[in-house]
Amino acid sequence: MKIKLNKPLPLKRLTLVLMCMMLVPVFSQAQSHKATKGASALSKYAKIDSIIRHFEAQGCFTGIVSISEKNVMTYNKAWGMASKELGVKNETYTKFEIGSISKQFCAALILMAESEGKIVLDSALKKYLPYTAKAASGLGNVTIHQLLAMRSGIPSYDNFPNFITGVGRKIYTHEEFIMDQCAYPIAPAPGTAFDYSDGNYYILGAVVEKLYGKKYHEVLSEKIFKPLKMNDSGFLLESAYPNGGDTVKNLGDGYQPITSKYDSLGLPIASKYQRGAWINMSDIAFSSGAIYMTGADFTKWAIALKNSTILPEKYTKQMFTEYSYDNVLTNYYPTKKGCPPTGYGYAMVITHRPPLPGDSKPLKIYTHGGLTPGYASVGAIVDGHDITVFINANINSDAPLVMCTEIINTLLGVPPNYGGLP
Repeated sequence: MKIKLNKPLPLKRLTLVLMCMMLVPVFSQAQSHKATKGASALSKYAKIDSIIRHFEAQGCFTGIVSISEKNVMTYNKAWGMASKELGVKNETYTKFEIGSISKQFCAALILMAESEGKIVLDSALKKYLPYTAKAASGLGNVTIHQLLAMRSGIPSYDNFPNFITGVGRKIYTHEEFIMDQCAYPIAPAPGTAFDYSDGNYYILGAVVEKLYGKKYHEVLSEKIFKPLKMNDSGFLLESAYPNGGDTVKNLGDGYQPITSKYDSLGLPIASKYQRGAWINMSDIAFSSGAIYMTGADFTKWAIALKNSTILPEKYTKQMFTEYSYDNVLTNYYPTKKGCPPTGYGYAMVITHRPPLPGDSKPLKIYTHGGLTPGYASVGAIVDGHDITVFINANINSDAPLVMCTEIINTLLGVPPNYGGLP
């Protein structure tokens, strides 16, 4: 979901180890080199701390920042309050909604089904959800691939007026919701252009349930969370399910900044907040945006994804392939001068940054963001550098996206604003 309840914000923008080392003349040259390398790593993470403190002090970030390098989590730190009212601090075990990053997990489940021979991506939706053939819009004729790649032309239901206060307060079956909220006239024509729509991945979640004959959250747990030991991840149950809308242990509260002041990047300068509007994200987002997790769990997912250990390489490549180039989320991921255009795969934004010093090829980053009432997140995998970054905030703003760019640049040894901010 890409929901903001206040002014839209335009985007132009391990715990430190205290080392006590007694150097004596008998130390070898190799040992000295190792000590220097350790000090360099310490300095790198100190700079990252400083980046995060800036946004925390500005009032636009509290949450979790998790980093992995060479398949090992090297940084995992919590900032600010999980509950401002109760004075409870965020901890590394605090869970947050991840919004549209949830789409990556849905895409992976569809690709798993493809690898098992349960689905053909070029098949029409009506083959798997026959009731969609009744939609006058032609919904039943869009293909599974078009849904995955955001090329179906289905309008995003959450863009319609009063969705949160009207439709978002009702309880639907999946069939009712799809036929009521995803069957508006299709434009552009399916397969002709990229158009971001949460409806695509809501529909794909219903397809997953049909293919496996189980509730979506059960398939998600069996296929991804349990194998990867993502023990602090889950799916917000729909209100209509047994125990739907149940409370989640260690789930941090989400907040909207209340302010009329913004910095040069359009990020809020805030000291007052209101709670994110109460809404069960599973009821309105379902497989499109209802997952919650910790930073450590996202790191497990990102490492497994980039190493093709959760999906065979053939199917991972499908997820990371660019199917659209033009007008792909340009407000969030503008194409940089001299770089290939931003692309979109299966729930994956492929961005290109200016080459690093000494390189000739632009840096490629696989990423996606998520926004829900009170929460904001971004996850990124830096191609060819064995780096993943995950930032999850319980203040809704675009700060995580800007922070992610600055942190990646710092990890790569260039200034935080190298190549320009988003």
